[in-house]
Amino acid sequence: ADNAINLEWQSIDGTNDSFDLLFECFEFCGIPNNTSIEHSSNNGNGGWYRFNDGQYYCAWGYLCDLTGTPQDGFAGVAWSGSENANLQSRMIFGPFETPSDYNLALTFMELYWDESLGVDNNYVEVSINQGVTWETIYTSIPTDNPAETWINKLIDISNYSGQTILISFTYNANGLSENWAVDQVVLNANNIVDENRSLSGLW
Repeated sequence: ADNAINLEWQSIDGTNDSFDLLFECFEFCGIPNNTSIEHSSNNGNGGWYRFNDGQYYCAWGYLCDLTGTPQDGFAGVAWSGSENANLQSRMIFGPFETPSDYNLALTFMELYWDESLGVDNNYVEVSINQGVTWETIYTSIPTDNPAETWINKLIDISNYSGQTILISFTYNANGLSENWAVDQVVLNANNIVDENRSLSGLW
């Protein structure tokens, strides 16, 4: 008759670690301290925190602990420019010195108020050379998002571990387009592996 053996073991070396390199919940109606804004448009309106009248505006979002309603806190928001604007606007976080051999995960929430107005895609990008060049890690397509609904996103960027990186939320508007809001931006590093392992076989 066949005999079976089942072995189970658990890691006890205590090396598992997880920590946030970035936690931005947009606690206040203002540009966060760890953030820089770059507008490529010279017409003076539209982009992150800049409305089409050229004035500063923020947007409603969640509280940092996610309690309450989406109108109880604040969010980062990129506004459409004027009809003749050809706009690219970056909200840049970092730099972050990421640990080697760690898993890296970028999570955030995004929202469009009227996805049908979104004629241009927006991007989340990473730079490893202080913003000289950028690599796209996520394409935000407004028409793929239901209107006025916060959507959770998770992006695995472990291939950047061990490098110093910037992260850009890059808004694009060729003329009038839809506004883009983000909230609860987190960059997590962890070296957690599956601690519980098992082996079974027959002989």
